[in-house]
Amino acid sequence: MDHIISSGPTAVPVLIDMITNTRTLRTEEPIICYFWDMTVGDIAFTMLTDLFTDASEKETVPGADWASMMEPQDKDRSSPDQLHLFVKRHGRALLQAKWRKLWARYEDQVYWDAKGKCFRLKGK
Repeated sequence: MDHIISSGPTAVPVLIDMITNTRTLRTEEPIICYFWDMTVGDIAFTMLTDLFTDASEKETVPGADWASMMEPQDKDRSSPDQLHLFVKRHGRALLQAKWRKLWARYEDQVYWDAKGKCFRLKGK
């Protein structure tokens, strides 16, 4: 995580590219609470949404939040279930495409806010 943060916005396309990676990481403890047997793509996707969310859990770039990426009919399910259902229905490539479109729109405006510990848009 330190390497990603120190890389700033240049790390975002790398994480986006990783979303379709289906290699499973098996650990004794979940990497992220309640997420077992996460793939590299799951981790990359989750990191992206977290890096574009501030401490108050508000998105810092329009459309980068978890709810915007997932399907509204699954909002009452757990995060792991939402993600797994989305991938089952649509595949990882759609999540990657959503992030690529978002990044293409905002990449020149994004900076790392060290105090807020998240990516933000310049002037916001």
